[in-house]
Amino acid sequence: MSLLSDTITVYSVIGPTKGFISGNLVPGGEQYLRLNLEGLARLHPTEKFQVYLAHSILHGKLNQTWSDIPRNMQIEIVEFGESDITDFSSNPVLQHGQLLNEIIRVRPPRTSFSLIVDPDIFILRVNLVSELRSALRIRKLKAIGVSYPARYPKEYSWSYPQVYFLLLENSSIDLKRVDFRSDSSKQLDSQEYLYHIKQTQKLHVRVIRSFLRFIASYADFSFTKHSLLTADYLLSYRAFVEVRDTGWRIWKNIERSEVEVLPNIVVDECKRILGFDEEEYVSVNDEFQSRKLNPKWHFINHGILENREIGKQVSIFRWLRPINACQYSLSATEKWPLSSVICNRELQLSDDELSLLQEFREADFYAYHEGLAVMHLGSGNKAKLGNSLERLSSALESFWKFR
Repeated sequence: MSLLSDTITVYSVIGPTKGFISGNLVPGGEQYLRLNLEGLARLHPTEKFQVYLAHSILHGKLNQTWSDIPRNMQIEIVEFGESDITDFSSNPVLQHGQLLNEIIRVRPPRTSFSLIVDPDIFILRVNLVSELRSALRIRKLKAIGVSYPARYPKEYSWSYPQVYFLLLENSSIDLKRVDFRSDSSKQLDSQEYLYHIKQTQKLHVRVIRSFLRFIASYADFSFTKHSLLTADYLLSYRAFVEVRDTGWRIWKNIERSEVEVLPNIVVDECKRILGFDEEEYVSVNDEFQSRKLNPKWHFINHGILENREIGKQVSIFRWLRPINACQYSLSATEKWPLSSVICNRELQLSDDELSLLQEFREADFYAYHEGLAVMHLGSGNKAKLGNSLERLSSALESFWKFR
């Protein structure tokens, strides 16, 4: 079957029609997705989109009629009953993968490219998808997308895109043969070692980071530094930890050189950590000296997890290190390699870009050609926004009109 080259197929899972995050009632995926698709159509006026939305009737009744659809977009919602999906999971993460499997099975792509998006992903750059499609063709890549943000613990990899926002070349990847379900067992392996990341360690990381952020002070946002986390940010001297999140099987037979990851924008606001001597930290981590890196930011987000040397610090910081001794670093490695330091290419953002970052500080932003490209709202901002999309819609409308 020949593939249509003038249309892009879009897949998304709507999710529950309403939900609670941190005790707050938040809009359902349907409302976020409506705003998502509005931006996609608006920022790509010359493109055509065939959109397939998967919805489980167990997630509630859809509220919107979807009547005022953009001219360059055709939307079809496919609802699945309880009996339509074998062994439909009660786990929301597994449900997401199962629904992606089903929507692709019943509505396989007939176009050259497919875009998979989460409802709370918002495109910020005019013709971004068109540019990414051109990059796939010219550089003969199989996929481009966003990966985990820099703030995630190091059992996550930044090597491959995730299905938050993922553009795929359909002749290279047969989506009908991909199982998008996550694997909650997280069986980890390498050439010589087996590692299992304990949930208790993750709890330690969260508690310690929360404490460090509590005793830190932050710069005025106008003085905040923004830099890029690149895909080169890999830990070459530790075992590769495979996070089996939604869509992880896509990458089993694809080389790293065949994909591109849009860099996460690192928002560095840390001005001071009470009692922390950054000169001492730098003196025992000399690779920092060759990079424009804020040692305080690195210590909170990565150094404490890496169990790095910290120099002559006050007692509280010396006590934290053994509590959080990294259980998956190689014992033969004396310290973490240079490649574990943030790749720090500072960005020069426009006033409206800075304003959007300030408005949604807990969102994850990604860049393309040194400018804002994608925003992943995430649960933190959903909880703060509450049960109304007015603030989000207004902010995006103001941003889009300048594009």
